Amino acid sequence: VINLDTTTSGNITLGTLTAAADTVTINSVGTLNDDGAGTPDITADTVNLDAAGGIGNTAPIQLSQTDSLDADDTGNGAIDIENAADAAVTVNSLSTGNNTIDYAQTGSQTSQITSAVTADGTVTVSNDGAALTAQTVTAGGTGDISLATTTAGNIIVGTLTAAGDGVTINSVGTLNDDGAGTPDITADTVNLDAVGGIGNTAPIQLSATDTLDADDTGNGVIDIENAADAAVTVNSLSTGNNTI
Repeated sequence: VINLDTTTSGNITLGTLTAAADTVTINSVGTLNDDGAGTPDITADTVNLDAAGGIGNTAPIQLSQTDSLDADDTGNGAIDIENAADAAVTVNSLSTGNNTIDYAQTGSQTSQITSAVTADGTVTVSNDGAALTAQTVTAGGTGDISLATTTAGNIIVGTLTAAGDGVTINSVGTLNDDGAGTPDITADTVNLDAVGGIGNTAPIQLSATDTLDADDTGNGVIDIENAADAAVTVNSLSTGNNTI
């Protein structure tokens, strides 16, 4: 187990921390950043990062083998994290104030984002090679939400909120609802792309969406319900040998 703390004042800069199969906890009352050496900054199963001025706001914090992650900034700092996973990952919490969140995962392991929240800032999440589940994602203020899988991987959405702004989702597999029954996406502008279907197990439920694009480049079903609050423009709905 590794614990690092600053109190009263002070930033933390990371070189290489290794607690394989264990826990790294870091609390910075300032910023938490990478030293730029290019090696993984933290190798640990469980990582808990807290700061007040940004987590990886000069260069991404590079994680290796992290299966459980919390990263929270109590100020208005950016959060930028890359995780080379070796097993299924649960991201318990990503949060900041008026800034952005970027989380990129590699390693062909599933990723569950339990909570990602900004007060005013964009949230961007990607997973390479496996499924991505976004349970609760909120981009406050003028922030947008962007979710993507690359190489392989379906996307499942719970509750995404970017009120007055945009949600963009690109799935190289299917894009489906988690079945919780709440509106899946609340946003003015929604752009959905998939290969194996959009809402093919249950309709994707939109709220307050005024501009919509939903395109499947394979032969997947497209099933969408929109509870509109203004005039709606559906720019594009397209798929191959299936229904819309």
